Amino acid sequence: RPLDVIFTIQEEQGVRGAGHLDARRIRAREGFNLDGDTPVADAIHRAPYKARFTIAVTGRGAHAAVNPKDGINAIKAIGAIAAALPTGQVNATSTANLGYIEGGGVINVVPAHARLIGEARSLDAGDLAALRAEIERLAVERGSAWGAQVATEWVVQYPGYHVPTDAPIAQLFRWACAQAGRDAVF
Repeated sequence: RPLDVIFTIQEEQGVRGAGHLDARRIRAREGFNLDGDTPVADAIHRAPYKARFTIAVTGRGAHAAVNPKDGINAIKAIGAIAAALPTGQVNATSTANLGYIEGGGVINVVPAHARLIGEARSLDAGDLAALRAEIERLAVERGSAWGAQVATEWVVQYPGYHVPTDAPIAQLFRWACAQAGRDAVF
C-alpha cells in the first residue's frame, strides 16, 4: 500500500496547517490520523463540526458626564448577550464557549462598539445549526433590548466526521490491534 506521511502545524489555532493540505496529492485512499492524546489501540472515530462566531454590537457613543442618556452602551449590551448565551455542554452532542470580549475606549465616553468571539462544536451538523440559530436569536433579542444593533458572523473552521466501527478501515484497525495483542477501543 502507498504510505503518505503528513505533518501539519497550528492545528489548535484553527486547523491552519491541514486547511492548506491539497488532498489530491495524497495517494492513499484510506488511512489513520495519529493525533490525539489517546492510549495505544484507542481510535477516535468521531469528531465534531466546529464553528467560530463573532457578535458585533453597535450602540451610540455619548459623553458620559455631559449627555449619557443619549448613549447606548455597547458594553452593557454585549454583557447581557454573553450572560444569556449557552456555554459548556449544551446538549448530548454540542458545546459552546465564549472566549473573548472587547469594547469601549476612553472611560468618559459611553462605548458605541463591543464584540464577543466564541465557538460552537457539535458531533451532529443539525445540532450545530440549531445551536447557531439559538445563539443568533439570543444575541439579537438581548442586544435589541438595550437599543443596540447586533451583527453575527460565523466561520466553519472544520467539518465533523463519523467512521462507523463496522467500516472497513475500522475493521483494519481492529485487526492490526489484535496482531499486536491489543483490543481496539473506539
